[in-house]
Amino acid sequence: MHRYLLLLGTDTDDESWLRQARIRLGQSGRLLRESKLVHGPSVVPGDGHRYINQALLIETTQPRDEWAAWLKRAERDLGRRRDGANYLIDIDLAAECDAQDRVIWHNPDKLAHALFRELAGQVLPEAAVLHGME
Repeated sequence: MHRYLLLLGTDTDDESWLRQARIRLGQSGRLLRESKLVHGPSVVPGDGHRYINQALLIETTQPRDEWAAWLKRAERDLGRRRDGANYLIDIDLAAECDAQDRVIWHNPDKLAHALFRELAGQVLPEAAVLHGME
């Protein structure tokens, strides 16, 4: 089994997009933990959108490369636009951990902002301090 830390976001005020994503993720894995939902402005300077974000810890049989490809297909199926204009749903693979929740791989770019580290730390405490660590 593989355990992954995911960061979910939507640029709508509709939490149902995240609920739909959690249901879809449950089709290929088992949801172990989820963070609170956070409503707020974009973390990207100059982006005027508001977002809802959440972190999940999920367990699946799929190795990271297969899981990453499956996530991209799930995003498209859930309404992700190729032009990047709208993010009805964004699902980012931020880290992988072992069964004892020790991080064995992470993407520092996905954990660059304090908000994402905070959400990640709610489901995987070690993730809260990962950005920039190699």
